[in-house]
Amino acid sequence: MTLWAVTLDVRADRPLDDDEAGELSDLLAEHGAAVAVAGAVVSVTLAVEAASACRALAEAEDVVAGRLGKLGVQLAGLDAVEVLTAAEQDRRLAEPVLPQLAGVTEVAELLGVTRQRASALTTHPQAPTPVARLASGPVYVLSSWQRFAETWPRRAGRQRRVG
Repeated sequence: MTLWAVTLDVRADRPLDDDEAGELSDLLAEHGAAVAVAGAVVSVTLAVEAASACRALAEAEDVVAGRLGKLGVQLAGLDAVEVLTAAEQDRRLAEPVLPQLAGVTEVAELLGVTRQRASALTTHPQAPTPVARLASGPVYVLSSWQRFAETWPRRAGRQRRVG
């Protein structure tokens, strides 16, 4: 038997209120469930032991429909499904949610230029577009500058000062 993390996005036959969402979460506690409710749309991630992904999905759907039934709610439709081994879920949860970000100082370090030169390079036609502009300056996804650095036709100029 394998432990699976199954996420179901379902439609209920009627909207659930906050109390019912809490009750559903309690009813699914034995499965380590996470529940999100927005009106009649219910998203549930739960742990299921099964021999295969197909069996895990069937088991999860039965469990969710049964617990909704205890609240007097019927399952009206299944909109989305994701079935992962628990190990794959853990791997994904360990990944950073945000990409690595960079300001002009980090861009300068990456390119091996002064901060002033990096600031000037932000106007280069192939320079990445900032994802935000803060009072401290533009913010970029670091990997976009890494790609720029790989193709940037760097010209020889004055040596960078050391010290």
